[in-house]
Amino acid sequence: MSIYEELFKKGEYQKIVEELELSTIPQEIWLVVDSYVQMNQIDNAIRTIENNREILLKDDPKKLMFLNIDLYLLNNDFVKALTTFSYFEELPYISIEVEELLPSLKQYIYKKMNDKSSKISDSEIIKNIKNYDKKDLFLKSVYEIQKRDIKPFLSYLKNALISDKIDDTIKSLILILLVEKHVDDEVKIIKDNKEYIVTPHYLDPILTMDEIEKIVYGNINDKDVSILNLMSQLIAEYALKIYPDTIFEDGEEEYILAFYMLANEMFQKDTKSIEDIIEQKHLNKETILSIKKCIKETLNTEQ
Repeated sequence: MSIYEELFKKGEYQKIVEELELSTIPQEIWLVVDSYVQMNQIDNAIRTIENNREILLKDDPKKLMFLNIDLYLLNNDFVKALTTFSYFEELPYISIEVEELLPSLKQYIYKKMNDKSSKISDSEIIKNIKNYDKKDLFLKSVYEIQKRDIKPFLSYLKNALISDKIDDTIKSLILILLVEKHVDDEVKIIKDNKEYIVTPHYLDPILTMDEIEKIVYGNINDKDVSILNLMSQLIAEYALKIYPDTIFEDGEEEYILAFYMLANEMFQKDTKSIEDIIEQKHLNKETILSIKKCIKETLNTEQ
């Protein structure tokens, strides 16, 4: 045990802060953060984390993500919590453990928002969904609409679906909301330079994670659970990006193998065995490679 860990056990938090605040050693930075938390100086703890985010991300990404967001939630700063989550979500692939953490972390934020938030009026929600510049407030308001009658907000959500200021993933979330609310009105959506006119009530719901995992585990015989979990995450993200289009309408086997190949490449594993599967099934390798390229471009996947 280091001298500073002993000081922490003795409750000498101020001394730790004074001596280690400029340290670039991960273990010492964590001690400074924990000392600020113990002294109830949440803003200083957040500042320390964000000044050293790159160092802490390399040391313990899961701890960093949870603690950084949790401190904002302690301050009831839900907008900053969501902004920070978006930052973490857009990072290049780190590990399967981090990929598995992200959905539960998002649920955690929304649960805290639901537990803590005072009743937001319809007029406040309308104000937020008319303001496309504040993405986090917009998303929070969409979440609030899930619990209400959608009619007062429908025209504003329709406008968002055709705006070039709203990104495609958020448009998908809006459309999912309209499907859940069984909206009978025709709506226009512009995504990725494509225009759709759909009636949400008649659209198939987007694939759930349970459905995706059944497809993955039912079609891929691989003992490496990390590969299968990453495949499931990639399919879920891709399904969200392209909705209301569907993934497996045509060429299910080709798409599954394209996702399988991509997951293996992201883990830097040899894909020769997948090419053997393609040959055994008499599938077109070039078609699968083309699908994989399309998936990567849609997801902006970095290897």
